[in-house]
Amino acid sequence: MWRRTAAAARPGWPGSCRSSRPSCCHCCCCCSDSGTPSSGTRRDAERRDAGRRLLLLASFMLHYFHRSFIYAFLTRGRPVPLFIVLCSAIFCSLNGFLQAHYLLHCRRLEDTWLTDAHLAAGLLVFVVGMTINIHSDHILRSLRKPGETVYRIPHGGLFELVSGANFFGEIVQWCGFAVAAGSLPAFAFFFFTVCSIGPRAYQHHRDYQRRFEDYPRCRKALVPFIL
Repeated sequence: MWRRTAAAARPGWPGSCRSSRPSCCHCCCCCSDSGTPSSGTRRDAERRDAGRRLLLLASFMLHYFHRSFIYAFLTRGRPVPLFIVLCSAIFCSLNGFLQAHYLLHCRRLEDTWLTDAHLAAGLLVFVVGMTINIHSDHILRSLRKPGETVYRIPHGGLFELVSGANFFGEIVQWCGFAVAAGSLPAFAFFFFTVCSIGPRAYQHHRDYQRRFEDYPRCRKALVPFIL
């Protein structure tokens, strides 16, 4: 979630992507300590519960794997101030540990069809949001050729409706994760994501309007047709 919308200037490993790695590391460490022996008639139910929780954790790690090892190679990012890198690393470390620990050691999902429907709906929203986010990042990267410094209006995908299509995709993504997990840490992460990147989307929207006289007036800042 720590990135800029404008297509950037030079290739490399942005600090925001390096600082996303602790989330993956903490999740892997918690996974390695998640196994507990079980016996009796509840063994099958416990296995299904463990499978659901691991699926949630895998979706969380998928986002940060993409941000750390795929997005970082594709983007042309500007240098990031060290303070921002450190703040991002601390946040990702704490959040990664909290999400993984709660899912693997605290959260228990009931073995019912309603739980499966809840999980499936949330993960579907998560995949839709991640798809929007990745596609929007691709559009932003294509705005500039290597060495260019000009600003251009993004077109295509959800950029036809909002200025912060990549931010919107990430918010939808973590909303889906919160719905699927149904946990306080997941909803807290979603809430702070909105508080962090929502204002940034509005700032980018205002900057586009000031910079381009022909900027589409029907385009909203973050939420299509609403905000």
